[in-house]
Amino acid sequence: MLKDERFVHAKQVIADAGNIALEMFNNLAFICEHKKEGDVLTSADLIVDEYIKSSISDIFPSDTIVSEESSFHHFTDTSEYIWLIDPIDGTHSFSTGVFGWCISIAAFRKGSILFGLIYDPIRKECFSAYHAQGAFLNSTRLSASAQPFVEQEHSPMPYLAFGTSYRDDKRKISKVLTSLLEFGYLPYRNGSAALCMSYVAANRLLAFFELNLYQWDVAAGYIILKEAGFQVHYSFSDISSAQALICGRHDIVKMIKSEIF
Repeated sequence: MLKDERFVHAKQVIADAGNIALEMFNNLAFICEHKKEGDVLTSADLIVDEYIKSSISDIFPSDTIVSEESSFHHFTDTSEYIWLIDPIDGTHSFSTGVFGWCISIAAFRKGSILFGLIYDPIRKECFSAYHAQGAFLNSTRLSASAQPFVEQEHSPMPYLAFGTSYRDDKRKISKVLTSLLEFGYLPYRNGSAALCMSYVAANRLLAFFELNLYQWDVAAGYIILKEAGFQVHYSFSDISSAQALICGRHDIVKMIKSEIF
């Protein structure tokens, strides 16, 4: 059993943060506004964000914490540990009462992802991974199938998920979706990139792609997918800019990349 104090603390923090968010979701106890780029921001995002940041900084005051709700454009830091947080990934779903949101926490050590946690408080599902220790859904180990999906009699074809935002080139999204439909794939979207990445890791989805995601959207899901043995295309080169993400089994990632790039 892992004894890393940051990982153990993060698991407790994300569970407690999930309880806070779920209570606000169930009771509609939040207000909404819009960020300048058009994305929805709720008071729940800010409350959960502050809870997570304070819970980490109280125990690890020398660590750096970067959140989706942090106000920065150019980030440089020399801390050994850097945390990336998305207090509510899928805020649009959350704000409209739709099940399709979660909380995401990842920690980097010396520039590499050390661990990631994605928690869905509605389903009580915690997806987690620690470097070189595997990926898990609660206590069940996750692993990619070595073989491409083969349709069996009466078995449904898994969905192929995509995400989109106000930042995206809608013509490119339309082109990719048209190609996927022509190949016989069924598109799926739930509003949370982190959850979709987790569902790929759990073999619930064949693949997932989105054109513009930030590192706090991706970091936890990235290590979960990698530790489960999946292919992930994403660049961590610039924390201040959004990048394209594609994940899934190698053959499907290759096909989607050929359509996008």
